[in-house]
Amino acid sequence: MYKHLMMSLMDISGTPSVAMGKVDISNLSEVSIKLLYTMANLKAMIGEKHIKEGMKQRFNKFRGLLQLQGTTFKDDEWDTLDIVFSYAMPQSEKDIIDNLAKLREIQGISIESVLNHSPYTTDVVSEMNRLSEETVSVENVESAE
Repeated sequence: MYKHLMMSLMDISGTPSVAMGKVDISNLSEVSIKLLYTMANLKAMIGEKHIKEGMKQRFNKFRGLLQLQGTTFKDDEWDTLDIVFSYAMPQSEKDIIDNLAKLREIQGISIESVLNHSPYTTDVVSEMNRLSEETVSVENVESAE
């Protein structure tokens, strides 16, 4: 009965049994893992759509309250407000870094965005400050030579 209930709950939630340790996952490729999480991602996207719609309505209420307090925003400024959802899909960190490096090489992404998406960076602002300090110190050393 327990196994049947557990499998039913997994089916309803779209959670692959691999995620709960119910199946041996040796020799699974990244593509296979993505296929296992397809249903969970689809359900998450549907939920994301509804949450975003609700948050947009709340943002409009916030804007109205801020206008009553004397703080106004231009439409262009207000439209930059957005919510970003991130799905916790198992991925190879090496593949993520390689993809970010390729995008940076073709100048398809900024350094700040690379740091934002890097699995090793937790504080983007301090990392950007460190990088700018490194650039200044390298330029000082090169100019001294």
